[in-house]
Amino acid sequence: MSYLLLLSLPLPVLYAQDFYYVNSPDIDLNVRLGPGTEHGVVTRLPHGTPVLVQDRNRLWLRIVAPGRGIEGWVLQRYLANQPPGDPPTPGELSRSEERKRFERLRRKGVIRVQTDKDRGVVRIRMSSLIWQRFNRRQQRNFLERASRLYRGSVVELRDNWGITRSRLRTKGPDAPRFESLN
Repeated sequence: MSYLLLLSLPLPVLYAQDFYYVNSPDIDLNVRLGPGTEHGVVTRLPHGTPVLVQDRNRLWLRIVAPGRGIEGWVLQRYLANQPPGDPPTPGELSRSEERKRFERLRRKGVIRVQTDKDRGVVRIRMSSLIWQRFNRRQQRNFLERASRLYRGSVVELRDNWGITRSRLRTKGPDAPRFESLN
């Protein structure tokens, strides 16, 4: 009898809409132990990674990355139900599009830009929550875009406390030269 009762219980069914893709072209997506930023980061998933959604807690989704052995929580806004296209390369954005992108980051308080035009130095302070998610390639890409936009010969990425974390020198005998000072 208990065997029949067990068979009558509904089984969880995965539908096509439970299958999503990481949509975070600029920064790898944090996968957390629980639903919220107060929970530690388990790992990070790159743009385009397929995931299965297993549970929801407000804006957070519990996911599994098939074949990777990764399980955790992510913010739903970083998932798409269609495979995202490749992120644009720096050369694909026009100067006006790039300016809009940086202005949006400034308005949101993610970055603060300070320029010293006489010395050709651009210093960008970035929120530590964002900066910590940047790998070396992403730091360099960000600094190259800032260099083109602000026309600086030296562009520095700093954390909230003003500590220089990476630097790109675009002019001089050893240019271009990228340094990650983590």
